[in-house]
Amino acid sequence: MRGFDVSPEFVVKIAPIFAPWIGNTRPTWNVLLDASTYVRSELGISQHAWGQACTVMGRVEAVVLLATIAARHEAGAIGSPGGVMRRMVELHQEGKLRLDRTLFGLADRLKGRVH
Repeated sequence: MRGFDVSPEFVVKIAPIFAPWIGNTRPTWNVLLDASTYVRSELGISQHAWGQACTVMGRVEAVVLLATIAARHEAGAIGSPGGVMRRMVELHQEGKLRLDRTLFGLADRLKGRVH
């Protein structure tokens, strides 16, 4: 994720779809990983695509990828979350994925939200 220091709390802020699955506890990477099963299912992402992301990218980065896809889907910018996940995994394998840019953009959008 290059220069972006992402935390579990940031993941939940950009992708509130995780919130129902983490309970009242402060999120950890393991809690988010457990919640990812439900989140990916809600988004229509296959187990195979999710498993591939975890294998190729590592589990934490796959959770972050899932959160960015969920955030962009919620904003109406993504029509096929599963297809986007597969393509982003391909870009990662090619060394062309710039997830940090997406994260910086999502962080900027958070600054504009009314809490």
